[in-house]
Amino acid sequence: MPMPSILLQPLRCAANEASLASASSNSDLCNRLGFQATNGGSRDICAASESSTGRCSGKVQLGDALAYCEKTFGEGARLCTIGELESGETRQTGCQYDLEYVWSSTPCRAGYMWVSLGDPSLGGPSQCREFSDRAVVRCCAGHVAGTSTSSSLRSTPSTSTNPGNTQHTTRASSSTTTKTTTTTTTPTTTT
Repeated sequence: MPMPSILLQPLRCAANEASLASASSNSDLCNRLGFQATNGGSRDICAASESSTGRCSGKVQLGDALAYCEKTFGEGARLCTIGELESGETRQTGCQYDLEYVWSSTPCRAGYMWVSLGDPSLGGPSQCREFSDRAVVRCCAGHVAGTSTSSSLRSTPSTSTNPGNTQHTTRASSSTTTKTTTTTTTPTTTT
């Protein structure tokens, strides 16, 4: 069975726009979900990693990540965008995921989604990962006016005919520069 194109990383969730319309305010939505105000500076976004029962996502594929937020926290919880992750909206929201790569809801090319560290100030750049990879989940709620998931999309298509190649695309935070690193492994035979 083919997996939905949005599955396979640890997740952080955020509220979707339909749920926002039914909530009287972002604050009401965040309170209903039990989310905390974020550390990223936006008063319109709240986030959580750990459920009220202490449950954390663990490393999951994108498909599981997509379902995790709403299933765990309720209607209005969603995966965070790469912009929300990179701006630190989900840092220090539990599960000790600040140094883990977290699934975003932002595609980087067909079959791939952006992931970012739970606290991007602690290290490496965001990465473009296959849906079948595993990452953790942090969930978001709320909406920043004037933003769009597509505005944070940075596409770096690549193809390889060598099955020994491993390819990761990385993206520096708040930058339009992408870097592709290809590592070729050559099988060795001993006789």
